[in-house]
Amino acid sequence: MKTTLQVLVIAFDESTLPKVAQTLEETNSLPSLSPRLSVEWTTAVGLQNAIVALDHQQFNCLILTGNSTAPSLQLLRELQAHATAVPIILVLDQIDADISDNWLEVGIWEVLGQAEMTSRLLARLLRCVTRLHQSEQQMVLMERHLYLNEQNLQRQAEVITVQTQQIQQLNSQLSEAAQLKSQFLATVSHELRTPMNAVIGFSQLLLRNNSREPLNTQQRSMAERILSNAQHLLEIINEMLNYTKLEAGQLRMQPQVLNLTHLIHAIGQDLQEVAQRKQLQLEIDAELRDPYIVSDPTWLQQVVLQLISNALKFTPSGRVQVSIQESEDSLTLVVKDTGIGIQPTELEHIFEPFRQIDQTTTRQHRGLGMGLALAGALVRKMRGTITVDSLVGQGSTFRVRLPRQGFASEFESTSATHSTLISA
Repeated sequence: MKTTLQVLVIAFDESTLPKVAQTLEETNSLPSLSPRLSVEWTTAVGLQNAIVALDHQQFNCLILTGNSTAPSLQLLRELQAHATAVPIILVLDQIDADISDNWLEVGIWEVLGQAEMTSRLLARLLRCVTRLHQSEQQMVLMERHLYLNEQNLQRQAEVITVQTQQIQQLNSQLSEAAQLKSQFLATVSHELRTPMNAVIGFSQLLLRNNSREPLNTQQRSMAERILSNAQHLLEIINEMLNYTKLEAGQLRMQPQVLNLTHLIHAIGQDLQEVAQRKQLQLEIDAELRDPYIVSDPTWLQQVVLQLISNALKFTPSGRVQVSIQESEDSLTLVVKDTGIGIQPTELEHIFEPFRQIDQTTTRQHRGLGMGLALAGALVRKMRGTITVDSLVGQGSTFRVRLPRQGFASEFESTSATHSTLISA
């Protein structure tokens, strides 16, 4: 691609113009220059004409020509003010080294004598000017690109700032809503717990009636149903209370050295009646080489009880297997059932509160979906992990991994002001 170089020849002595014009003509005819570069020039006599030309056109190079008297420094400054960063070549009749050095120091690009100004030398200088011009164009493009990028980044930063503020506001609202929800659940649970205990107590008194007029079969059946349903409601209330306490940080751990084998066998014995009532096999394999773990007995009991109860609840036929896998630094509780399984879309939400495995309006299993949420939260508080694998129609496997010495540093008596899990 051929480049056209615009040159302004400024003459302070008109007699010097022909020599410069002739040299420029010869320069355009040079074979080494013409394929890539052509020179177009404009002439201006005197400073005022030069300023007019500079104000109306953009030039790539200025050639100042005159007799042996060089233009003044003030004149040079005026030219530079109208042609910022444009290379200036000074051509004089005669020059000496001192004059040349002085002008180079104040911004003149090159100082030539007319005798040494040949077409080849001028072509060489103009090629340098061309490279400088191209570099300047690239610099302008880069500066423009940088400016646009800076503007774009600034706009993005403003958008991010607004979005961050919106997210912070939303987080604040969500936090406030979660706090209000917890307060509401705690208040409702407390308000329901007292009358529910009264219902349970009166039902038990009715069933223990030893008066002369005992309950007939129908009355006893009704009293038993009242007691059973009241106890179930109390379990739900206690689950909500425990979860809200855990969320609020009101439950403090009391770590002790526990025998996990004994704990699981005790819970298994308590739940055998439930399994037999549903004609399920509850298999416990908890014999360990080293069954000891440092943890909170109430929390750990709640987790084990919830997982086994949940497996029995959602297993219509077959078996529930409970086992423990041990390693040097951890124990893993495994509860496997042959129950209804869990839909893949529900697996990632299974440990969230108010999530039920059976969400249909005709679901057969009672509850609010707080049990697994509480179990998951307790496991995390005990510095463990809880996972689940499940296939619909084939069953589920829950795994709880707990560190053996996760709370060894906290194994000491705690304050008497701590809160504990509520049980029915």
